[in-house]
Amino acid sequence: MESISQAATPRVLLVEDDPDVLEVLRQALEDGGYVVESACTRSAAASRLVSGCIDLLITDLMLGEEDGVVLMRLAERHDIPVLGITGHPARWWPSRPAVLQKPFTAERLTAEAGRLLGAHQAY
Repeated sequence: MESISQAATPRVLLVEDDPDVLEVLRQALEDGGYVVESACTRSAAASRLVSGCIDLLITDLMLGEEDGVVLMRLAERHDIPVLGITGHPARWWPSRPAVLQKPFTAERLTAEAGRLLGAHQAY
């Protein structure tokens, strides 16, 4: 996948409670040309999400004892596209079409992020 131009670099908020997974995903997104902000908890992510400078939310659906679906709803209310990630079976998230089940490749992650951003910009 080609990198996104610096002038139009989308900002991604990445929310993942496992620090090792967070770092791998952050690197994949940065290598794909995205500017990445990260958070490990729902509460840390919520204030960044509504700041007005996030173009895409990528969040784990299960954040320890917290629920990432709450962040997804908050993003949708602010017209921010959302990609959920989870290690749980897809059948648990039937109403969320943009969910990647772990494990997935870096290419799949960046392709899905690009697809969501492209679809959102088409509106």
